[in-house]
Amino acid sequence: MKNMAAISIAIAGLALAACDFRPLYGTTETGGNVAFLLASISVDQQNTRLGQLVRNEIVSGISPAGTSGGNAYRLAFTAQDSEFTSIDSVNTEPLRQQYKVNASFTLIDTGTGKPVHTGKTFSQVSYDRVDAPAANLQAQTNAQERAAIEIGRDIRIRLAAYFSSNGNN
Repeated sequence: MKNMAAISIAIAGLALAACDFRPLYGTTETGGNVAFLLASISVDQQNTRLGQLVRNEIVSGISPAGTSGGNAYRLAFTAQDSEFTSIDSVNTEPLRQQYKVNASFTLIDTGTGKPVHTGKTFSQVSYDRVDAPAANLQAQTNAQERAAIEIGRDIRIRLAAYFSSNGNN
C-alpha cells in the first residue's frame, strides 16, 4: 500500500517536471523575480471612478510597501462599463440588472517606449433592483466595485504570468 503511494507521488512529480511546472511568483529563467518585476510597473492615473477602482486594485497587488523596483514598465488601460436588464418584472420595473466591464491593457517598456504585452478582459456581475432608489444606487455601486476588483485582479495575474514566462526581456 505504501509502495503504491510512493509510486503515485513519483509519477506525479515526473508529470509536473515534464510539463515545465514552476511557481508563478518564483524566480524566472533569466533570474528575474516576478514580484520585483510587478513592483516596477507604474499604473496610469484614471479619470473615472471605475478606472480608479480598477487602478487601486492593480496597484494594491503589485506594489508592496518598500519594494519598488523603479518604473521599468508603464501600464495603460481603459475600462468601459455597460448595464442591461436580465429579468423584467410584470409591472415594468426591472428586477435583475447586469453590470459589465470590458477592459484592455498595454504594458509598455519605459526604456524603449514600446508595448511588450497587451490583453483584454471583462467582468459581468449582477444585482437586484427593488422599490427603493437609495438601495438601487447602493446595489449598483457594489456591482461596480465587484467588477473593478475582478478586472484588477485578472490584469495583475496576466502580468504576473507574462513576467513568469518571459522574465525581464
